[in-house]
Amino acid sequence: MVDDSFLLVSVIIPVFNKGEYLKEAIESVLRQSYQDIELILVNDGSTDESLSIIEEYAEKNSNIVSVNQENAGLSEARNVGLKKANGDFLAFLDADDSYHKEFIKSAVNILSNNDKLDFVFFDKVVIESSEGYKVDLKSYKFSKNFFFNFDFLTQSNADFSVCDKVFRRRIFFLPPINFRKHCYSEDIDFFSSLSNIRSFRSQWSNEAVYYCRNTPGSMTKSSINAAVLNYVDHLPSILSALISNSKKIETRNIIKVHISNILTSILIKSSKSKLIQIFYLKKRLRLIKILMIISRLHDGKLFFQAFAMLNILSLLFSPLIRKIKRL
Repeated sequence: MVDDSFLLVSVIIPVFNKGEYLKEAIESVLRQSYQDIELILVNDGSTDESLSIIEEYAEKNSNIVSVNQENAGLSEARNVGLKKANGDFLAFLDADDSYHKEFIKSAVNILSNNDKLDFVFFDKVVIESSEGYKVDLKSYKFSKNFFFNFDFLTQSNADFSVCDKVFRRRIFFLPPINFRKHCYSEDIDFFSSLSNIRSFRSQWSNEAVYYCRNTPGSMTKSSINAAVLNYVDHLPSILSALISNSKKIETRNIIKVHISNILTSILIKSSKSKLIQIFYLKKRLRLIKILMIISRLHDGKLFFQAFAMLNILSLLFSPLIRKIKRL
């Protein structure tokens, strides 16, 4: 057993306009039973009280590192945090989420006892703030605990989030890897890029010690924006890396469904926000690209094929239909 008494854990919290929940997130880190922690708070151009909260805590706690920058997005805020991190282990926490008091201790115990592990991940407690205060347990219920590369996606409800995980430092620095700037679904892109440069091993713990709050406007749960279309441009290479590095057919299929669900969500959100009506031709073609990818991911499934084709036709001919209506 490795002596974990001097193993430092860096927790990185990117912050953008989350003053309502930020104190709870910070307190959940400071109250950890494992105390060898440095907390890195990156204010990403917040316009609410987030910055003053960060400065207040940084002044009172010597283990807090605060960074204030102009708004650059979640990926860049994480990258800035990584540059400041000195920990043997690294963790990411969304500013509207929180930890159980044993989260870090459990992770350190697991990682320090198996040097071959690159990260450990946990079950989640999901809080639906938009529905009053609905709480659900997200349990992966795996039949095993240890995984190689993307085998940890063998459950349909597993996900790519980096926030329910604690990583060994080498994942980010041997060789160096960052989160892609201005990228929709940064976590999928991160694991895809990681798989291109190295293999990785992980362990699952069924302890529900990460509390995930679903709130409108979250940096990792936000609606469609300019980064969405950039994500679509990179999607073919992301899919290729994910699938080629997954040995099991069941894992590859789950990856396909996971990405298809994201793409479908993009389309629904874009439709609700009426962005489709104002997209220029180039952006319309990118949305058509999304639909064609969905169609290929569900090859042979008539419903998804029809869904994709109907939306492609809508995107192609809706400008013409509006012009005819004006006549």
